[in-house]
Amino acid sequence: MPSHLEQSAAFPERSGPYLYDLEFHLEVEGEIALMSTTRYYRYEELHLRTVARLENGHYQFEALGLSRDNEEINSAIGEGPRRHQRYVLFNEPPTDEEIARLRERMLPTAGETGRLEDDPQGADVDTDTEADPAHEETAERKRAYLNCFLWRCPYKGFSFSQACYGSIPVVKNDVELEVLLKEGGRKAKPRFFETLQYALRAIPPFIDPTSGTLALSDNSWQVPCRPVMEGLVDLCREVYGRKMTILEPEALGADRMQYASHRVAGTPIVKIAGRFDNGTPTSIRVSGFKGEVWIHSFRREIFFDTATGRILKDDLRLEFGIQRTARLLALKGQKNEVHIVLVDQCFRGCPDTDTGIALAARTCSSTTP
Repeated sequence: MPSHLEQSAAFPERSGPYLYDLEFHLEVEGEIALMSTTRYYRYEELHLRTVARLENGHYQFEALGLSRDNEEINSAIGEGPRRHQRYVLFNEPPTDEEIARLRERMLPTAGETGRLEDDPQGADVDTDTEADPAHEETAERKRAYLNCFLWRCPYKGFSFSQACYGSIPVVKNDVELEVLLKEGGRKAKPRFFETLQYALRAIPPFIDPTSGTLALSDNSWQVPCRPVMEGLVDLCREVYGRKMTILEPEALGADRMQYASHRVAGTPIVKIAGRFDNGTPTSIRVSGFKGEVWIHSFRREIFFDTATGRILKDDLRLEFGIQRTARLLALKGQKNEVHIVLVDQCFRGCPDTDTGIALAARTCSSTTP
């Protein structure tokens, strides 16, 4: 695979391990029509520590657990037709005081109902999307519930494989969560890792792996949008809980993303930037009815080490639209954002400048055995 990336690349024998941080952010806001039109909202924030090793030409990533940074809350919000579910994921069982602080921060006063202000730092996912004709609460009368879960044994629970050209073809999700507090009833089911699984699989290659050898330094090229669109439809199927299929796959080759690169002076690192805006709407079938999905904007920043064939940082932001206009089972996404960052810990917080990248590279090489 590396020969596709850099003609002169000489990849050393060292295969790892390398420590990476994985940060995942999802926010979806819109409307869903069941028995009546209701606001749909979903938010997820997940921070993982992972370790990567080179195996069979791919880097194999294995989750070590949640981030230890106290400022990073692994949480989610889910708003369906009748309720707000709010979830928090822990590495270790919280104290009663921690639960009380979460309740105060994330929920209204006990017994209150009403529209909650969206707090991106206190998040959660609601799978309760079935209409109940006998119990139609309006958006102003939804009740909020706090649900807490423990990821007690993360090792070998979540892993994935990344190719040197950027795509993630394999994701393994065997995560089991222990219930600490479940106020939202039987439908309160966090979907942290299920959603992350589909989001990672939507990451496209930053070059066409069938295009042959490509020197990355000081170059520009285009890549078809098709892999992103195919992954995006799979992600939307998971997020909205609706069957979705692409109606005209052959039409996906029209839009192309633009990439450009330059080498960071004094290092083997190439910085790659990708962008795309206002994609052509793609026809999909949503629960048996025709709809559309499209890319609003796509931004990607990659630090690629040509000496090792390793991606040091992959920062992807995707904004998309989705709708299905009809009297029944209508769906409309007003705000849809996905942000994924997979970064070597040496480059976390690294300034987006050649000087900052070079300094991080020197610091990392001096501390790596």
